[in-house]
Amino acid sequence: MSSAPPIVRRFVAGTTWQDVMPHCESLAAQGIRTTLNILGEDFRGEQESRAVQREYIELLARMDGSNSYLSIKLTMLGLMHSEELTCELLDGLLQVAATRGVFVRIDMEGSAWTEQTVSIYARMKKKYPALGIVLQAYLKRTRADLERLQAVEARVRLCKGAYKEAADIAWQDMRSIRQNYAELAEILLRNFSDTAFATHDDLLITHVRELAQRQRVSADRYEFQMLYGMRRRTWPRLRADGYNLRVYIPFGKNWLPYFSRRLLERKENFFFLLRNLFKA
Repeated sequence: MSSAPPIVRRFVAGTTWQDVMPHCESLAAQGIRTTLNILGEDFRGEQESRAVQREYIELLARMDGSNSYLSIKLTMLGLMHSEELTCELLDGLLQVAATRGVFVRIDMEGSAWTEQTVSIYARMKKKYPALGIVLQAYLKRTRADLERLQAVEARVRLCKGAYKEAADIAWQDMRSIRQNYAELAEILLRNFSDTAFATHDDLLITHVRELAQRQRVSADRYEFQMLYGMRRRTWPRLRADGYNLRVYIPFGKNWLPYFSRRLLERKENFFFLLRNLFKA
């Protein structure tokens, strides 16, 4: 990471698990949980995807499942190559995670992969009850996906969404995205458990807190999540108020695609980064 500019090093914890573990330990001492994500997506070759599985399994051997869990992207496990390969590699990874007591969540990617991701998750959830998934509030299909996934008692992480998507499938303005996020949050608190609300948006954080209080949902049934490097001074305040908090920590050699695609691809993401760079 020494060659990466300082702004990247703020949001990417390093290139190896050795770089990441001290951050996990420091956050655990503050009562803050962590999600580990090896950077990468859109892998096309079988050999590369099998190497990713081995890297995750090596990471699992070093993890404490009581405080940290894994987030994985299915295109890193060969989804662009073969759904059969992806399911094979995912199943093998989940078997190891289950023996280690480590929770795994399937990350959501661009809309080209949404249907396959939801379908694979629904199938795998029957075999691995603790498995989680990410849903994106800016996609117009997400409400229907929630209804579909309620049958398998999905464990959902709700985020706004970071990929550039067309107007016919995704809301483009922040007011509409916030509104849909708020409506989905109400459904999640009412009908789901172990929900994660991933947001740095103060309006949505306040809305979720007030909504949970009105619905008498105890704070141990959900958690807030934030990105590594964002809103650091907010973390201890949420913990002091009695809320569970988890920090999403990306690391790995593929930091440039992550930073350029996820943070700079949409102008909204770029301005979001600037607004929150020094925000408490």
